[in-house]
Amino acid sequence: MNKRLLMLSEDECCSGKLVAIAARHVKLALEYLNRKTSIERKQTILTEITNLREERDALINESVICTNNNKN
Repeated sequence: MNKRLLMLSEDECCSGKLVAIAARHVKLALEYLNRKTSIERKQTILTEITNLREERDALINESVICTNNNKN
């Protein structure tokens, strides 16, 4: 995955989206770790984090495909 991330550094749009996803992930993780967070909210947080991971992976894969096509 690191090789894919290096290719993304040239794509500012995608990089900005990845930073936003990472920031949201961190915020959710901190909320999850708070002992005052309800069990129901923790379940919602886990679902949202899963969605963020899928969105991140899709962006990375899409960007790598575009980068590879541009090199050909």
